[in-house]
Amino acid sequence: MRSVEFADPEEIEMALLLEGIHRRYGYDFSGYATQAMAGPVRNMMRREGLRSLSGLLDRLLRDPECMTHFLHEVSGSAATSASLFSKPSFYLTLRSRVAPLLRTYPSVRIWVAGCGAGWDVHALAILIREERLEDRCELFATDLDDAVLARAREGRFPGPPRRRSAATITAPAGWAASRSTSPSIGTRGCWIRV
Repeated sequence: MRSVEFADPEEIEMALLLEGIHRRYGYDFSGYATQAMAGPVRNMMRREGLRSLSGLLDRLLRDPECMTHFLHEVSGSAATSASLFSKPSFYLTLRSRVAPLLRTYPSVRIWVAGCGAGWDVHALAILIREERLEDRCELFATDLDDAVLARAREGRFPGPPRRRSAATITAPAGWAASRSTSPSIGTRGCWIRV
C-alpha cells in the first residue's frame, strides 16, 4: 500500500493567505521565503488579535486598511536593519569579486527590491562610488510601502556613521547620507542614477 504525505495545515493556510492577497490586491508574495513572511504574518495576527492564518486571510480580504498595515509590516521587517554595511562578508565579496566583473560591462542596473529604510541601497551607492562605478551603474530601489520608501529617499539614519572596519560602518545616533554618496530613490518603477 502506498503512503500519502499530507501537507501541514499551516502550510496550506499560508499558501491560501498568499493566494488570497494576490487575487484580491495583486501583490504576489509567493516567491518570498516562508521565513521572510512568517514574522510579518505573526505580527499581524498578534496586532489583530487573531489565532489562525485563516482568520487573518478573512480580515485582509475584507478590510483594505488591514492590508495597508500588512504591507507596512512586510516592508517594516526589512526597514529595521540596525546598520549600514550590516553584512560585512557580503560587501567584501561585492568589492573583491563582483565590482571587477561589473567593470567589464558598459552599463549595469542593480535592483534592491524591498529596500525598506534604505540601508542596503545607500550602502550599495557608497560601494559603487568607492569602486568608481557610478558612471556605468544605475541603482533601482522599490518597496511596497510608500512611507518606508519616502524615509529611504531621505537617507536619514540613526546615529553618526562610525567605521568599525574597512567593510563595516555602524550608525548609532543620527545622520543623513551626503549628496555625494546618496542615490536618488524614486517611486516604484523608475531607474535612478547613483
